[in-house]
Amino acid sequence: MILPAYDEIYVILRRLAKTNYWQSLYGQIKEINGIQIFKNTTGFTQLQLYFLNQLAFYSSLYFDIATNEVSDLVLDNEIYEDAYWYYRTEERLKKTKRQLEPEKIQQGNTEQIINRNEWAFTKVKGK
Repeated sequence: MILPAYDEIYVILRRLAKTNYWQSLYGQIKEINGIQIFKNTTGFTQLQLYFLNQLAFYSSLYFDIATNEVSDLVLDNEIYEDAYWYYRTEERLKKTKRQLEPEKIQQGNTEQIINRNEWAFTKVKGK
């Protein structure tokens, strides 16, 4: 039996993670705690972590395709997939940074800086 080279294993794991079988199983794992894909439940190897990461990546990508965030043409090439993932990650980071930036509001003649997350915890005056 000829084993694939170490770098080829990553290519194989990525292709497996993309398949309907593993995506279905991954979806069930997230919903039901009783399903396991590995014999061990902790102390994952680097290959196991990579495979789980790829399962999450494709699950998210398929969700984005289903919600029309991106075209299924992305699946034609791994470079497109990686480029979309990079773009998506950068956009989420920008959004997070904007949400964390303080907001200036005008109260009368003074300007006050309020963090956006303070709005959820601010009591309405008079109540």
